Amino acid sequence: MYNKKTGLFIVLEGIDGSGKTHHGKKLYLRLKKNNLPVEYTREPGGTKTSESIRKIILNNKRINRRTETFLYFACRSEHLEKKIYPCLKKNKIVICDRFLDSTLAYQGAGFGIDKKTILTMQNLIAKRLKPDLTILLKLNSKYIKTRLINRRSNNKYDFLNKKFYKIVNNAFSTLSRKGRYLVVNSSISRTVNERIIFDKVINVIKKRYGIRRKFKFQ
Repeated sequence: MYNKKTGLFIVLEGIDGSGKTHHGKKLYLRLKKNNLPVEYTREPGGTKTSESIRKIILNNKRINRRTETFLYFACRSEHLEKKIYPCLKKNKIVICDRFLDSTLAYQGAGFGIDKKTILTMQNLIAKRLKPDLTILLKLNSKYIKTRLINRRSNNKYDFLNKKFYKIVNNAFSTLSRKGRYLVVNSSISRTVNERIIFDKVINVIKKRYGIRRKFKFQ
């Protein structure tokens, strides 16, 4: 088990439709253009095995919630050992679409899986690993269903009731009250948010790596 983190671990969180994937990929491309050692990945997924499990999780409507939670952690275990830990060990910047907060918000608050159970499983596979920065894309609950309906591709999480999304949204807000969070209003201009996210991440990178040079927002 890898315990010492040497790179930088940045996670994007938020309700489905909030723009996590868009902003994660934009951030990745901008950091890469600035010649920084960066890797983009996602959960569930990130490795060949994890992507296979992802298909089961997102498309099987009959699977019970406890089994589904175990599958999420099976994905994460593979993801950590095969991709995240090796990249951090190489001193890379890892940008990850979803991590523990999504499990606590969706499986915990949304579906009622015991928080203690979730944290116990997380501790078994991730030990002390925590994000250096979590970017929460916060979306007003009244806009969620519209955004989900208009997505290019859908999965079973896109067709839950409004009450569920409100509970999950509130859970994310509660989690963001602890340290190392950047909360972004996902209802405003994407371009504005791209700049807010970029500037914050660059500030974190400069502090971590002791870099003084200027970075281009391009």
